[in-house]
Amino acid sequence: MKKFALAVLALMACSIALVAFAVPIGTALTVLGIGTLAAFGMAVLDERLEFADAVSVAAAAGTALIGDVIDLSVIRDIGAGRPTLYFVITVDTEIITGGNAGTIQFQLVSDAQAAIATDGTATVHYASRLFVTDDAAANDSVMNAGRRPVCVAIPLEGVAYERYLGVLAVIATTTVTAGKINAFLNFDPPAGWKPYPDAL
Repeated sequence: MKKFALAVLALMACSIALVAFAVPIGTALTVLGIGTLAAFGMAVLDERLEFADAVSVAAAAGTALIGDVIDLSVIRDIGAGRPTLYFVITVDTEIITGGNAGTIQFQLVSDAQAAIATDGTATVHYASRLFVTDDAAANDSVMNAGRRPVCVAIPLEGVAYERYLGVLAVIATTTVTAGKINAFLNFDPPAGWKPYPDAL
């Protein structure tokens, strides 16, 4: 679990430092002694705002909690701040099935417990469209390595946020046999850079 408030303060401090001191792209920084930040162009990624770092989504049909959760410490409307906070998912390893078509959907959810419920009782704040999963030749193109299926501003509190924030993958029809994602919160939507799978 991760402390949300300290992570946000660190991320803002690092953003200011990058502008003020022209820190080189890709330089790893430790801010306020609480977390390591990495700069990629104008995007600053904080490990404490990261749900998943190349985490597998391979699973049978059903709903699964992916990666880590973020502890908001207290119930708060995280979508109301400035600058805008974005929820981003990128594909690290292509998401495929064994050859039968199905779908996968990603949800940003919150719950009162750290082990976020996968039975439909967690509070859903954002749900992606349904992405077609199939073999490498037939799946949705945004399921390919390096693509970004989700990049949205954190929703305002139409539905109240609970203490723990996480990501669910909802798989339908058939088993996802392979695939990994990165999922994180960030102040800078990564529209100007493209993630690549490891070893490329």
